[in-house]
Amino acid sequence: MFVIGDIHGCAKALEQLLAEIPTGETIFAVGDLIDRGPDSSKVVSICMESGIRSVMGNHEHMFLDYLDGAHFYGRGLFFANGGRETIESYGGNIPEDHIDYLRSLPLYIETDHFILSHAGVHFAYTLKDACNIKPNCDFNLLWNRSPLADLGKVQILGHTYNQNVLEIREKRKLIGINIDTGCCHDGYGKLTAISLPDLNTIHVRRPC
Repeated sequence: MFVIGDIHGCAKALEQLLAEIPTGETIFAVGDLIDRGPDSSKVVSICMESGIRSVMGNHEHMFLDYLDGAHFYGRGLFFANGGRETIESYGGNIPEDHIDYLRSLPLYIETDHFILSHAGVHFAYTLKDACNIKPNCDFNLLWNRSPLADLGKVQILGHTYNQNVLEIREKRKLIGINIDTGCCHDGYGKLTAISLPDLNTIHVRRPC
């Protein structure tokens, strides 16, 4: 199985990365499929057609809130974080099956040895606590940027971009891996996938 980092509307990078992943592999993603890049609508289509199982990212959550009337975040936050590019990629016509797909995304996916989420579990939280998405709270599975909890399983996450994959350790013990390598950012941005359980990585440079 492979897990893909934050894609942020970069469909060309996603297509190139998928070409590098062996046929038949189960593919997951850590959310933030949309916003900032030019082809969010195409990214969602590719994920749906390819059977990619993604978790919910904060950008999907903001998008759905905008579609529902922007009562959770307010209209401005979505557009301040790349939402305009997403709306433009749909040409004003957002298919219902895309909305249904985004609404279906879980906050986390758990396997025998790994927990996949967008932003990871805050060091003072349990997994259950981190699933409580409340207004003006930055410590949940969508927004956390604080150190991670040791959950007994390695957390695979994105949200906070780095130039390279970042291993997160607590007293030398591996407790998390951040695979957001800034796909939508000029200069160093690339899209990363990591294989589980062996932790090998594949990268493609941002071509969009």
